[in-house]
Amino acid sequence: MIHWAICDDAEYLCKSFEWAFEKEPDLVFEGAATNREDCLALVREKRPQVLLLDIQMEEPTTGIDLIPDVKELEPELKIIMLTNYDDENYIFSAFVNGADDYALKTLPNEEILKTLRDVSNNQSSLRPEIAQKLVRRSAEIQQENMSLLYAFDIMTKLSTSEYEVLRASYYGQSYKQIAAERFVDVSTIRTLASRVIKKFGSSDMKTLLKELKTLNVFTFLDREPLERTGAV
Repeated sequence: MIHWAICDDAEYLCKSFEWAFEKEPDLVFEGAATNREDCLALVREKRPQVLLLDIQMEEPTTGIDLIPDVKELEPELKIIMLTNYDDENYIFSAFVNGADDYALKTLPNEEILKTLRDVSNNQSSLRPEIAQKLVRRSAEIQQENMSLLYAFDIMTKLSTSEYEVLRASYYGQSYKQIAAERFVDVSTIRTLASRVIKKFGSSDMKTLLKELKTLNVFTFLDREPLERTGAV
C-alpha cells in the first residue's frame, strides 16, 4: 500500500486529487494541507510515503524551501513537486533540494498517478523534457562558475591601484570622482582603467563592468576585507 498526502494552497486541487485517487486499491490517502506549517504537521503526524508538494504554496518558492524540512522529519519520504509553470529554474532548484520527481498540475490524473506509483516503487526516471532542462541549467551554472573563476584569476593580476579603479567604477564612480578622491589627475585614472580593460581582454570599461555585474563579482569579493599588494 502507498500512503500519500498532498500540500497545496488550492484546497479544491487537494480535494480533486483525493477524489481522483480514492478508488485506487493500492493507495491510502493520509491528508492534505494548504500552508507550510500544516504541511509540516501533516508529515510529522501521518508519516506518508509520498507527498505531492506545490512549489508556490504561499510564496513563489515555499514548496522548494520546504523540501529539506520535510525530509528532515521523514528522510525516506518521496516528494513529487506540483506546479502550473514549466520553469527550468524551479525544476533545477526542486531537484537540488531533494525532490524525487516533478509534475505539472495540468497533466492528466493518470500521468500523475503513474508518477506517484513509480516514485513509490523507486522506478521513477526523469522524463526527457525534464532531463533536458536539468542538463541545460547545469551547463549554464558550469559556464557561470567558469566565467567567475576566470574573472577572479584576472583580478589577481591587477595592481592595487588598478583593482581600486575597477572596484570604484563597478560601484558607479566616474573617472573624475575616482581621481578627486585619490588626488591624482584624471589621465592617471584613465591609464589605469586602460590597463584593466586590456588585462580582461575587453573592448571598453562599460562592457567589462556589465559582464562583472552579471557575475556579481564584488558581491563575493566584498564579503570579507581583501588584502592586496601591488604597484601602479
